[in-house]
Amino acid sequence: MGQLLETLEDLGVREETAIIVSSDHGEAIGELGMYFEHGTATEGVHRLPLIIDWPGLPGGLRCEALLYQLDLAPTLLDLLGWPVPSGWDGQSFAPALRGEPLAGRDHIVRGCGIYTFQRAVLKDQWLLIRTLHPGLYPYDPVYLFNLAEDPYEQVNLAEVYPAKAAELEGLLSAWWHRYCAGPGSVRDPFQAMMEIGPDLYCPPAVMVERLRALGRTDQLRDLARRRPDLQLV
Repeated sequence: MGQLLETLEDLGVREETAIIVSSDHGEAIGELGMYFEHGTATEGVHRLPLIIDWPGLPGGLRCEALLYQLDLAPTLLDLLGWPVPSGWDGQSFAPALRGEPLAGRDHIVRGCGIYTFQRAVLKDQWLLIRTLHPGLYPYDPVYLFNLAEDPYEQVNLAEVYPAKAAELEGLLSAWWHRYCAGPGSVRDPFQAMMEIGPDLYCPPAVMVERLRALGRTDQLRDLARRRPDLQLV
């Protein structure tokens, strides 16, 4: 990055160049027992970096509003003074870059479909994760975490606060019916992917062989209980 900035300075275009740094995903660092991978719908996987340096706009600002990464495209059009297509789902957060107040979204819906299939809803400090397909992982059907008190997502509160879990489940259901069942919707890509399953990325035969080699009969029994379709016993 330093070399890039120096080159822009040498070319005399640094002050007229927009620089945007982001990522396609984060990483789990222990959440739900996964380390340095992005196979869950946890906060670490879905909280993405976004740094924007735009000519003529103030620096050093920080926005805590809930945003989608797909909000970046309409934001860029807004900053350039170009119209935003009416069919886009993204919403411009250009006001935040100008130092103006931005409410952001009331909640956001996340999804992850690699080693498992999960969707999640984040609202305020609450994160609900719904496991649609556990893959080979020992994941429960639903998790509820209070990120303000439990940022590493260690304590599942789904049974402690059933009303809060139901509220977020309702938001997830409303999102699904809007985008995957209502007028103008598309088929949920998870439906097509689950016909193959997350086993495409983590073949059961390989995992079973590894567990047997390690003598982890306890995990084999648990896997057989959670995935009867594999016919391990």
